[in-house]
Amino acid sequence: MATMTLFISVVGLALLQSYCFSIDTNTQNPAFQKEIVDLHNDVRRGVQPPARDMLQMTWNNEAAANAQKWANQCIPAHSPADQRRTSTSGGGENLSAYPFESTWKKAFKSWQSEVKLFNFSNEIIDWEKVGHYTQVVWATSKEIGCGANHCPNNPKWKYILVCQYLEILKLI
Repeated sequence: MATMTLFISVVGLALLQSYCFSIDTNTQNPAFQKEIVDLHNDVRRGVQPPARDMLQMTWNNEAAANAQKWANQCIPAHSPADQRRTSTSGGGENLSAYPFESTWKKAFKSWQSEVKLFNFSNEIIDWEKVGHYTQVVWATSKEIGCGANHCPNNPKWKYILVCQYLEILKLI
């Protein structure tokens, strides 16, 4: 009886963990799309100093398809720029790779946390340290599409999360 109770407890914990902590790879779900767009727009509204020309972010299915194609490759590096093109625009990209299950909110919070390293008045910017954050709040970014994949055959990175942004982050 104790063995059966232990088995049921272990299975229950595994199911609870997968429900509470797993990455949603169904990016076609309208509720998921709304959550991602809302996360972005909430941060964009709170930019300090306030932006004069910040566009509202919306979901783009074509960008999502591109992001999903890249996530399906299980490569923990940014996609080539030509794979971020849609019929109307090119775009930037944020990517997170995890050796364990995580959540979209955790990935987004890591991108958002780069705000601590970003100084709006500084002309010298270390894009390697703030590129994810600046992609989220770039005023002319107006559409987003995301994809995710579980990569069990990758020895290090088991989960890849990719978001692509339209209008491109233009660096001179």
